[in-house]
Amino acid sequence: MLTVPVIRDVLLFLSFVFLFYLALKKDQNSRINWAMFFSSLWIASTLPLFNIISVDYGLWSFAEHENTVIQMPWDLYFVWIVLWGVMPVYFLRGNYMHIVSGVLFWIDFVLMPMLQSEGLLTLHEYWWLGDLLLIILVFLPGYLWARIFIYRKLVWLRALMQMFVMGIFLFLTIPFCINIYFPFQPDYFHSDSLTTQLSFMISLPSLIAVLDLVQKGKGTPFPYDQTNNLVRNGVYAYIKNPIQWSFTFIFIPISIYYDNYWILIGTLISIFYVIGVSNHQEHEDMFVRFGKEWDDYNNSVPSWIFLWKPEHYPVGKIYFQKGCNPCEGVHSWFKEKETVNLEVDYEDNYHKKIAQVTYVDYLGNEYRSVDAIAHAFEHINLAWASLGWFMRLPVIHELLQVIVDGVGFNEAPCEIENGVRKQKT
Repeated sequence: MLTVPVIRDVLLFLSFVFLFYLALKKDQNSRINWAMFFSSLWIASTLPLFNIISVDYGLWSFAEHENTVIQMPWDLYFVWIVLWGVMPVYFLRGNYMHIVSGVLFWIDFVLMPMLQSEGLLTLHEYWWLGDLLLIILVFLPGYLWARIFIYRKLVWLRALMQMFVMGIFLFLTIPFCINIYFPFQPDYFHSDSLTTQLSFMISLPSLIAVLDLVQKGKGTPFPYDQTNNLVRNGVYAYIKNPIQWSFTFIFIPISIYYDNYWILIGTLISIFYVIGVSNHQEHEDMFVRFGKEWDDYNNSVPSWIFLWKPEHYPVGKIYFQKGCNPCEGVHSWFKEKETVNLEVDYEDNYHKKIAQVTYVDYLGNEYRSVDAIAHAFEHINLAWASLGWFMRLPVIHELLQVIVDGVGFNEAPCEIENGVRKQKT
């Protein structure tokens, strides 16, 4: 009779064999390969986190002698990633999501009591609920990520999942790995509000960069899920690598929070990676995709230092509605400012009727009301652009729009009668 250790060794061996087969087989499908990578990345990032939470809440626990930093055996963790992140995507291409989820839940429901009987695992009363949540929060999102990547759907969701995984990597995985070699206890003497503010300031350029890559570039930050358009406005008019800049310097507030300055090694590694690997690959790929447009942009915008004035900002146009006192005031304000390549005009010279204000960028994207003003701020300087980036953030944008609408700048056109602004009906 096969024992659990033998079964684990066999599963580990078969997992490696399957991965070697995928790596060496002919007729590689790059889209499927990257779909398997994305699915595995999600599972590899979220499985340890969910398992630690499950152990802490008493849903299950692995044998004491198997304890690791992720509180589960490393070989089981690796096999789990292959079984959930690689095989279903390779064989089913992201299809039959409900059936696959049900089958995996049934397998776990049968297998986990067997592992308990062999002394590897201890299950508690509501372990089945934890396993159900494991399917919903770990497997399903990873499988969904693979599916929407294969079929090129929901670009905003693909970008959101990338950000979530990178957040786990930066704020949890790296500190945990450093703690293995340089043990530390978090010191909460430092002000949480200060660390939060510093983290937000460093993260803001990358958050807006991701938003622009999705909305304007029609792609994501990952080079293997690339954009269709070269984004040259927004934060990209001030610095060439805003995401890499944020990624590099975010280790400063993280090290302050954990009170461990070994974490700053991440900043050095990031700089060396960008200079030695990323820049070479990115520049070559961007030139192939965008040619002279990329060459001109690359030569006009720095990689690591923010410009104060965006001298090469692509032409943008902002149109205001006539006969609306608040609109006239904002129109005059922009006219008086020293903007870069911002054309300020009235709706008469636009091809359709507008409400209050509309901004049109060089790619033909339209933005209205709060979004329009925020984009126009980017034509002034870094200080005003930073305010515009804050205004464009999800939730912040919606709240500002509610306030603007609440004081009379709603979407209905307005007119002046005897010096009083009235809404047209």
